[in-house]
Amino acid sequence: MYETHTKNTYQEFKKFSNALLAARFFNVFVPLLALILVVGLALLIINHNVSVLIGELIGCAIAVPMCFIMNKVRVKRVYDSNRAVRNETYKILFNEDALEVKSQNFNLTIPYKDLHKIIETKTNFYLMAAENQGVIIIKANCNKKLIDFIRSLS
Repeated sequence: MYETHTKNTYQEFKKFSNALLAARFFNVFVPLLALILVVGLALLIINHNVSVLIGELIGCAIAVPMCFIMNKVRVKRVYDSNRAVRNETYKILFNEDALEVKSQNFNLTIPYKDLHKIIETKTNFYLMAAENQGVIIIKANCNKKLIDFIRSLS
């Protein structure tokens, strides 16, 4: 049906990891931070102790940037550790009922029904086979029909 290609550069891998972090941030960290602030406000109302709330705000102000810094270090380490796929170009085939990813080092088939989710950003699609494993699709390498097809999968 459709075909595209992706080169697994560090920049593309970093975008992929950042998209996953953003999804996790809004699904996990934002509610957690909100809960921490609600508890702090409750303690402020009950105990009239502003220092607890100020401590929580400082802790949140430190924790959020630390998550992004730790992610940056982790992304570089993971990318560098996987020599078999660094800078490798994948041929991606969109068949009738499954996605095929082919390269010199591996072949992978993922039935569309088994996709965990599809993340769309301004420049890419990430077809997720699991919570932290996916196929990078660069929109600039796709025609309009393929982009529409990928959107129809979600």
